[in-house]
Amino acid sequence: MLKMLKMLKMLKMLKMLKMLKMLKMLKMLNY
Repeated sequence: MLKMLKMLKMLKMLKMLKMLKMLKMLKMLNY
């Protein structure tokens, strides 16, 4: 169970980071 939870948390974190990077890229392109 713990392993699964940790994995889910990691995936969420990765998704968040990817989203942030994408937003930054979009902002850069807009400027």
